[in-house]
Amino acid sequence: MNIKYLDNLTYNENTFTFSLSKDIPFFDGHFPKQEILPAVVYIEICLLLLLEKNIHIRKYQISKSKFLKPLAPESKVSVEILTSQSPYKIVWTLDGEIVAKINIKT
Repeated sequence: MNIKYLDNLTYNENTFTFSLSKDIPFFDGHFPKQEILPAVVYIEICLLLLLEKNIHIRKYQISKSKFLKPLAPESKVSVEILTSQSPYKIVWTLDGEIVAKINIKT
């Protein structure tokens, strides 16, 4: 996964806002004709956003995760990092509604 797939990326303090590029290669093969973002890509994006905040993670485990709604290509989402140390609690929202919660433990 590469940060270039996060279109119009902006962030303020602990919240990132972006659109999921339709060119993310994982969309194409996950569910043909009904493309959704695979769970593993949510996690990869979380790691990229932590890196944007100069938080370098080599080893981690997902201590908790919940995926409440699927995300399609070009969805405009907000991702908020709620904690400044491990476990990192991360919440994804779409149109003000929580779509995923992920805890990353180092």
